[in-house]
Amino acid sequence: MTGRDVLTGSSFALTEGSTEAGFGAVWGRGAISRFDGRQGDLTLDGEVLSSMLGADWTGGPGTAGFMVAHSRGEGSYHAGAGGGEVSLTLTGIYPYGRYAVDEGLSLWGVLGHGAGKLTLTPEGSTPLKADIDLTMAAAGTRDTILEGDDDGATLALTADGLAASKANVTRLRLGLEGSLPSTLEGGALLTPSAKIGLRHDGGDAETGFGADIGAGLSWTDAARGLNAEIRGRGLLTHEDGGFRERGFAASLAWNPTPGSALGPSIALRQTAGASASGGMDALLSRGTMAGLAANDNDNDVDVAHRLEVKLSYGLPAFGSRFIGTPEMGFGFSDTGRDYSLGWGLGLARQDRTSLDLSLEGTRRESANDDGKPEHGIGLRLKARW
Repeated sequence: MTGRDVLTGSSFALTEGSTEAGFGAVWGRGAISRFDGRQGDLTLDGEVLSSMLGADWTGGPGTAGFMVAHSRGEGSYHAGAGGGEVSLTLTGIYPYGRYAVDEGLSLWGVLGHGAGKLTLTPEGSTPLKADIDLTMAAAGTRDTILEGDDDGATLALTADGLAASKANVTRLRLGLEGSLPSTLEGGALLTPSAKIGLRHDGGDAETGFGADIGAGLSWTDAARGLNAEIRGRGLLTHEDGGFRERGFAASLAWNPTPGSALGPSIALRQTAGASASGGMDALLSRGTMAGLAANDNDNDVDVAHRLEVKLSYGLPAFGSRFIGTPEMGFGFSDTGRDYSLGWGLGLARQDRTSLDLSLEGTRRESANDDGKPEHGIGLRLKARW
């Protein structure tokens, strides 16, 4: 296990308070992001590791807090005249807040300023160093136009904007999402949903308009412990005709005792292409429009497929105070096969206090059988008090 694995796989949150007095929270997490770009014969790629620590307070309709983030990036560049390495560090503080005007309308905003160092090392040359800084501001709103219960339609509108200095990047986004749950004869719940996102990027990076749409259909029969869902999404249009992306996902789960961890459960999931989360979730989460460019030719995008199956069975353990759960999983994709075998242990009663411990062994095989299988062991501990 490397330091990067620990950073990107770790997070914590500590909350305390009540509805009357308000809630305070301290949280932290790690993240990793990768980047690549091309401008003429110049290419750049690398990754950035970030650690974040935040604290906030929620009282009544408002939330106020701040986050401190430290990022360290490394990468390389190549051009016609040669190439080299690039590294950077950036530390920033980001105050944020949210205010609920009423039950349907909420406003949010965040400011930020950071400073750091950039080092450029051409091949065979002395490193070049420079100071870097970041100043940003973003604001947004969400308004639930129509809100229903399990048998009522829900329609929500979201919008936000981002402005950053130094890099001269602007972003305006608008999204609309809706769902219409309906109870069928026999008690099952059927919920169709749809999302659409519109976005405009301006400034020194990628620019232009884009639109992304997604739709889904879920079916839940609580009496039989069955849940089925189908989701799909795709990029409708963009000013750059080379932008393409689409995704599809279908899942089926069976748990005859949904209110308890005891007994059997089966989960089956089939995915194809990119993320099947539609509209705002897919389009608005991107740093730039460049991520939507699947290829640069006129051919259809190759669609990657993956099938996942997971079987588990919850059993009483240690005088029924705990639940032990043996698990077995399979995964099949265009690039390889995955097998997993594990055991989980958790408290039978989990109210304010919970404890979950799991141990899992994995085996990964390449689809073309050229390389040696990879084996791994994972241990996870999750506690809340």
